[in-house]
Amino acid sequence: MARIELVHSPHWTTICILGDLSRDEIIDAVKLHYPSIATRDVIWDISLGSMDTLLSKDFAAIAQETKAVKRNAHGGKTAFVGSTAMVFTLACMYASVAVDEGVPAEYNAFRSLAEAEQWIQTDETSGGQIPDSTGVNQSIF
Repeated sequence: MARIELVHSPHWTTICILGDLSRDEIIDAVKLHYPSIATRDVIWDISLGSMDTLLSKDFAAIAQETKAVKRNAHGGKTAFVGSTAMVFTLACMYASVAVDEGVPAEYNAFRSLAEAEQWIQTDETSGGQIPDSTGVNQSIF
């Protein structure tokens, strides 16, 4: 079971994860917190957590729930921070599924919170890009 904490800043919200994050915990966090988040941009900081129990089918369920919650949202950025290769790879996989499911956000994955915050602060969008396993953006459109 993971501990989930929200940290609000003027321009983005950071969702901090401590412990192993399950599919149901992610869906519950999206349903509970996304409607009340006042910022367009979100950082999921999983640098002190893990997603080892997630399966590929879980990503589709998470993306569908996120899309339902964000159905009236326009854009925004979602960054994932994973300090381990496993979390980083799973975040990249989820980003790909979310884009395929039509979740209205731009996604990227990073190995540090500072990198994610820097990307969130840029006004430029990558035009629907997701990171590959090396951290380099690959166009999906």
